[in-house]
Amino acid sequence: MSNQPIVVILGGGAGQGLYPLTKSRSKAAVPFGGKYRLVDITLSNCLHSEFYKIFVLTQHKSGSLNRHIVQTFQMSSFLDGFVDVRAASLTPENPNWYQGTADAVRQNMRVIRGAAELSGAKQVLILSGDHLYQMDYKHLFNFHLQNKADVTLSLYPIEQERTSSLGVVLMDEDKRITRFVEKPNNNEILDTLRRKKGDPSKPFLGSMGIYLFELSVLEEILQNNLKFNQFGRDVFPYLIDKYNVSGYTFEGYWENVGTIRSFYDAMLDTSLPRPHFELDSVHNSRGYSFFSRGRSLPPTKLNGVEIEESVFSEGAIVDEGSTVRESIVGMRAFVGKNVFVEKSLLFGCDFYESIEDRQAKLQRGEIPLGIGENSVLKNCIIDKNACIGRNVHLENNTGIQNKDAEKYYIRDGIIIIPKDTIIEDNFSI
Repeated sequence: MSNQPIVVILGGGAGQGLYPLTKSRSKAAVPFGGKYRLVDITLSNCLHSEFYKIFVLTQHKSGSLNRHIVQTFQMSSFLDGFVDVRAASLTPENPNWYQGTADAVRQNMRVIRGAAELSGAKQVLILSGDHLYQMDYKHLFNFHLQNKADVTLSLYPIEQERTSSLGVVLMDEDKRITRFVEKPNNNEILDTLRRKKGDPSKPFLGSMGIYLFELSVLEEILQNNLKFNQFGRDVFPYLIDKYNVSGYTFEGYWENVGTIRSFYDAMLDTSLPRPHFELDSVHNSRGYSFFSRGRSLPPTKLNGVEIEESVFSEGAIVDEGSTVRESIVGMRAFVGKNVFVEKSLLFGCDFYESIEDRQAKLQRGEIPLGIGENSVLKNCIIDKNACIGRNVHLENNTGIQNKDAEKYYIRDGIIIIPKDTIIEDNFSI
């Protein structure tokens, strides 16, 4: 496309709602679906939309995210595009770290403008790097051009329970946004934002964190309002009365996965025969696959295993007598003999341990990688490279909702074992 916009993906979020999964990585780098990272979803949408000029702005614990993007998304020279990671850095021109979403874009306006001048782009598409959805951005782009908008926001019908975590808008019949309120939690305010038409169970329109700006408008706003650091809190309430701001309503699946519960539910959903968010290119609504880093791993090996509605990634090994139900098993995951796994997410491992190394560890009284024999895991998230001993029971039978312990966390009743954690034999929750 000769008239494609410059794309800016915001990948620097700390993701406190996903802690401890974000203890050593940014939210956009959190594993998803057994073999992907959250940022892969947004980047795949860009490539399928044929938008090839992409900047990714990163900041918080961005080492693994930066490395993953550079290793994965090498743009072909035939496409006349790029995926350029712009990690936050202190310079005489920008002496502060990114102070928010708008400030991150402001600090990179020089390179955005340079790319636009080279390509002739007149628009900038700003995206979040940690949401789940399938969207052809060309439809949004064409809608923006047809409405001759200065700014277009992508909107999603939501229930009242979700309004306190999103920007909520009011839109007239001409698709023009007349009001924007960031994370409203007042019933009187919400009553003024309730839409009169549409699904009565979803009476509000929430911002998806997808913004299409005319480049000149974006530059003008950010340069003339240096105290505007956040798009939702600062920029959009200011924009509404001064510019033509349109709303593009998206009717497909969309999820922010901003909490452990929402992340856990969304990931488990992918194991169902017909999930809401389909990673399978044969069955998903748009018929395309999601891209991630290619790895030369062997096929999954299942030895006398009982399986029900589960997903297994490359290189996983599940030993005899084990049962895996409604779970996701990640790359290089190792599950020992007679293990019971139910409604759990196993992120897998970054490397293999040989049989000799595993046996040597056991002889020394150490715990090898993976899940030890005769263990039981229910409603768990096991982060990468965790070493779970033999006869370990992670079940939360007492129904604890939230807890921070030395080697585990519980959020909304879900047990989380952080990355690289060692759980000794016979441990029980």
